[in-house]
Amino acid sequence: MQQIIKFLGVGGVFNPEWGNASALLNIRHQTIMLDCGFTVYPTLCRYNLTHSIDYVLISHLHNDHVGSLSNLIYHQALVDKKKTKLLTASREFEKTLAAYLSFSIPQLHTFVDFVPLSEFPEITAFNTFGLHVPDLQTFAFQIKTDQNSLIYSGDLADVHFVLREINPSKDDLIFHEAEYFAHAKAHSFYRHLQEVMEGRKVFIYHNNPLQKPADCTLPLVAETNEFLLRPANELFNKY
Repeated sequence: MQQIIKFLGVGGVFNPEWGNASALLNIRHQTIMLDCGFTVYPTLCRYNLTHSIDYVLISHLHNDHVGSLSNLIYHQALVDKKKTKLLTASREFEKTLAAYLSFSIPQLHTFVDFVPLSEFPEITAFNTFGLHVPDLQTFAFQIKTDQNSLIYSGDLADVHFVLREINPSKDDLIFHEAEYFAHAKAHSFYRHLQEVMEGRKVFIYHNNPLQKPADCTLPLVAETNEFLLRPANELFNKY
């Protein structure tokens, strides 16, 4: 069975050598890209993938999740000769994303089609407003497959949210961002996460794999080639 998710990058905002956290989903022979941070467009160009992106789904508007989306939109329009299709989890977030993009792309609708996420019933968005940083709209996503489901946390400081609100089965794969430093309040601290997620299939991302603490028992996406677009030593600048 073809793996439904492949990560383009696994690093946090201050780890560009590991790529911004972003992933490709394969659903009904369509490629959906989750997030498009400032390192993502160069990665897509490096592997000649810009033309293969059918839809883009954004979790929130921090630069490491949306910073090169304008580049991709222009590339798809002017090089690949197609409009970019942006999936949006709510009408309100569509308006916010459109306002953000309009600063760099005048006449936005010439280049972009906004598509409601309901076009893909396999994907459910969970509203995580204010659970990353105060007053910021963010989303987590659950992607259902024939066998189980995948959960992509986006950025989420509440380590209990996935179990409390999404209620995954023991067989579901959970891709959760995790921070190594307890004082960083915007992300899930790995020790708290591994306590809460004991017995679950959790893989962490949005960090520097070289700094993984010795007591961290959670596997990294960066250590798991089946979830990577390319083996880590090819995909990232350091390993």
